[in-house]
Amino acid sequence: MKPLRILIFFLAVFGLLLGMSVIFPKEGISLGGEMKLRFASSSALFARDSAASVYTDSIIEHAMVTDDPESGMIDTSFVHIDTVPNINLDSIIQARIDSLRKTVYPLEIPKGAGKRLNTFFAAAESSVDHEEVIRILHYGDSQIENDRMTSLLRYRFQKVFGGSGCGMVPAIPLYFGNPAFREKYEGEWIRYTGFGKRDSTIDHNCYGLLTCFTAVPSAKEGPLPAVEFEFLPGRRASRFKELNIFLHAYVDSGMVIAHFNDTITDTIATLKDGYNHIKRHLDFRAEKVKLEFDLAEGGRVYGISFDPVAGVQVDNIAMRGSSGLEFSRTDRTVLDTMLHAVNPGLIIMQFGGNVVPYMTNAAFYKGTFKRELKILRIISPGTPIIVIGPSDMSTKEDGLLTTYSTLEPVRNALREAALETGCTFWDMYAAMGGRNSIQDFVAADPPLATSDYIHFPPRGANLLAGMFFDAVMLEYGKYRSQ
Repeated sequence: MKPLRILIFFLAVFGLLLGMSVIFPKEGISLGGEMKLRFASSSALFARDSAASVYTDSIIEHAMVTDDPESGMIDTSFVHIDTVPNINLDSIIQARIDSLRKTVYPLEIPKGAGKRLNTFFAAAESSVDHEEVIRILHYGDSQIENDRMTSLLRYRFQKVFGGSGCGMVPAIPLYFGNPAFREKYEGEWIRYTGFGKRDSTIDHNCYGLLTCFTAVPSAKEGPLPAVEFEFLPGRRASRFKELNIFLHAYVDSGMVIAHFNDTITDTIATLKDGYNHIKRHLDFRAEKVKLEFDLAEGGRVYGISFDPVAGVQVDNIAMRGSSGLEFSRTDRTVLDTMLHAVNPGLIIMQFGGNVVPYMTNAAFYKGTFKRELKILRIISPGTPIIVIGPSDMSTKEDGLLTTYSTLEPVRNALREAALETGCTFWDMYAAMGGRNSIQDFVAADPPLATSDYIHFPPRGANLLAGMFFDAVMLEYGKYRSQ
């Protein structure tokens, strides 16, 4: 067939399809029951949210995007003052404020919340001088699994205020491959969660700060059940001086035996029946830690934390499938005890994505999420809380990708719940470009979002984490300039 005839054929087919898109009923043709035959309209075929595209292209162009949170890609105007001698930090901070005002989607801070945020800044700023650890608890759903977003936030906060270590982790994670260490275990450990589908055999609600615990196998003849962490060299998150273990023993006289670097062995605790908090200071560099649990009747580990002596620590608390409604269903005694032990300076709540596809009543979600924020305000009074709304998410309607119709109502519910309880809000959906912006993230080269049009690879997660960090730093700059 000649090229001209091929061209004419394709033009004819295209014209036929275009004509059908014009005359085909918008509501579709019923085929019986709930089945309908639909055809995309001509406007939908050529539609593109140009405003979102231009905005998203702009933030990608000007962002410092990296796969590795410890690549050092951070504006040097915000590094810890002790590491840069003989500088006028106040003038640099003011210049940074002027820059961020033009490029950053800011936090939304209700009356009274700014004072609590300034209290966090003051505590973080003086943490090294006071030899104190100030923690940031980063709660979220699957968007932050395996330290995504959190790892970059941790690195940059520690660059500004000091600190090191990877924070609190479960004894057995849902996913292996933490950017700070490699882990292995011996024995029949089982992980239970207080979110998602709970195991009906668990007759208590004691899940602790991480909203999960790992059941310690009972010590029998043979090797003791153990977990081992081998830290990756050359990383700030791999350096720590304080080891904290939070656990519950079912009988008295249990022990935890620690092996450091295959050369140092220490029985670091003789446990009592019930809740225990073990704290061990290390005066050497620990590159490998193996913990053996000699518990005759077993127990449960709420978390193991690798911390600095002073500075900021950020804990990644990922809750797959969660809508952020678990705190009211968690034993308050254990949660309150652990919260006071870790001294939280800031709590981040990043939820909403799991509600979007199924939401039928935004007012109900607002009320239930508001209840959770009130509980956190009661058990950790004075601690500022920042709620991060969901990112853009796409689904198919009439065969075309578009933002979920329920996304903005969910975002609004979280925003109102936050502001009405005196919490700060950051609108990630608007910050990344709003409606249909996830499509630009997927189309970026290399991609900044995955092909499910919901989740983010490390590079995209770090872009959003960096945008949020800059929003917080904008407020820190204002605090410094007062």
